[in-house]
Amino acid sequence: MEMKEQEQGHGKTVQVGAIGLGQSDELVDLIPKLDCSRTTSTILKSSAIFKLGHCISVGVESINGSKAKASKALKEADAAKAEASEAKAEVEHLKEALKKAEKTLAKTKINMASKIEKRKRAEVKIEEVQRDGEKRVVETKLTAMEEFKIFEELRNIKVQFAREAYDVGFNTCR
Repeated sequence: MEMKEQEQGHGKTVQVGAIGLGQSDELVDLIPKLDCSRTTSTILKSSAIFKLGHCISVGVESINGSKAKASKALKEADAAKAEASEAKAEVEHLKEALKKAEKTLAKTKINMASKIEKRKRAEVKIEEVQRDGEKRVVETKLTAMEEFKIFEELRNIKVQFAREAYDVGFNTCR
């Protein structure tokens, strides 16, 4: 608080308080010049005016402090808005990445299902070919056995013919 002395008539001075906020001269000018040579009622009135001036200066100081706090709060709010905006942008980016990943996952599942289905069909075909192969092997064995039997019968026929020819040749030579 800044004190200012004002010289009044009859050589008496009065001190008037003001806040050093760049408005002290203005406040002092607002307070009427005090004349201390007057009666007690005038002094009481002057005292009331002094108190009023002091209250005004305290009020101005309080308002200025509130303005500073409000300004600081606005700056903090702006910073919080900027952070929220950045976070929102990051969330949007992550949402897009998630959608892209979900699409890729869905395509991969479809491809895997298709590959699994193809594999199952291939396994079924392999089983069919194996069954057909086994049937053919059995058929080939049966055919070979029949041919062998035919071959054996043919051999028996040859052997019998050779015996008969020998017998005929032996009987002729006798």
